[in-house]
Amino acid sequence: MTFNNARIETDEFRITADPHRGGKIVEIFAYRLRRNLLAEERPDAILRLEKDAVFSVAGWDEAFPTLEPSGGYPTLGQAWRTAADCRSVDNRLVTQWNMPPWVMEREITTVGETITACYAITNTSAAALPALWASHLLFPLDGLVHAELPLGRMVPGPGCELNYLEQQLSIGCAGVRIEDTSPLAKSWKFFLPANGPVVLQYRDACLSLTTEALWWGIWLNRGVLGTRCLGIEPTNAPTDVLDEARTAIAGGEILRTSWQVQVKPL
Repeated sequence: MTFNNARIETDEFRITADPHRGGKIVEIFAYRLRRNLLAEERPDAILRLEKDAVFSVAGWDEAFPTLEPSGGYPTLGQAWRTAADCRSVDNRLVTQWNMPPWVMEREITTVGETITACYAITNTSAAALPALWASHLLFPLDGLVHAELPLGRMVPGPGCELNYLEQQLSIGCAGVRIEDTSPLAKSWKFFLPANGPVVLQYRDACLSLTTEALWWGIWLNRGVLGTRCLGIEPTNAPTDVLDEARTAIAGGEILRTSWQVQVKPL
């Protein structure tokens, strides 16, 4: 099978996937803003992981079936390491990964200023298997004024402490706000219930993300790993470790989920 780059274009966006890098979305180019909404790829954003795997800390990858090495899977799981079948079908960008015993399909569509990504993750085996999925969406810090998050129980990520997070965030009765993206402070990650949108306020646009998934993963990367960026990750569990996810898909069953982003130029 030949795997070719795939792209869809509308009046608002150009979205491009690279099948040779696990269906990575390298750009969501917004014509009215004249820029890529995602963190741009740069030479200093390249990481060499185990077995000489090269990962670019930019764009949008699918992390499955783990993020941290766990359950016999390597860092960020298997999907981004698997050559994917990417196709443009009736202005839908469809990507499929075959990772026995898993088959995962992602369909990206656009309507006006809104982009939607829908997923079907199938366990083709007879037994129930643990599964941890996250859309690894990385947005640039340049031009970001603040990020508004829903209010809920914060779950610290790897190497992070709750009291430190509370000192770094503006927490009010309406929600949580990230205002300090200074490169002088350390990076961190935490999880919040996805009971509301994540709003990224840039100087030129407002991006509002919603999801059917149960959790948001929030990663502020001030440059400790490649490009400075903000990760907004819809996910099915408040952890990066498969062994801690406590989520399983029964044999022959399909996990369906989705997320979307609305882009409002200012």
